Amino acid sequence: MVQPSSQDAFIGKNTPNGIAGRVDRIRVAASPSGTKLARGLVQFPLASIPRGSTITSAVVELFATFDAHDPALTHGLFPIETAWLETAVKWSNQPPVQFHPTATALVGDARGFKSFVVTADVQAA
Repeated sequence: MVQPSSQDAFIGKNTPNGIAGRVDRIRVAASPSGTKLARGLVQFPLASIPRGSTITSAVVELFATFDAHDPALTHGLFPIETAWLETAVKWSNQPPVQFHPTATALVGDARGFKSFVVTADVQAA
């Protein structure tokens, strides 16, 4: 089943009060000095999954539009367990995230879809 997100946004460290929800692209970025950081936030509605269902597979696919020129570049997905709104979230009020990602994918040096296996996250929801 293909499930669109219910809300999405990106937040930037260099624009701590900027709001970028309801956009057509979600940006993520990091600089070696840590001064340029951008995080993407995506929420999927899971309430339609009947209680007691067996989840055998769940995958989030995100499209990389830029070539990062780093064959070892890996991105991670970090669960957010507190409420946030795409029309109000910004760097300065971002929700807390877990310290370690629950899913990772090699982004590498090519454009295209990147798959993150999130089966355990959906099973735990």
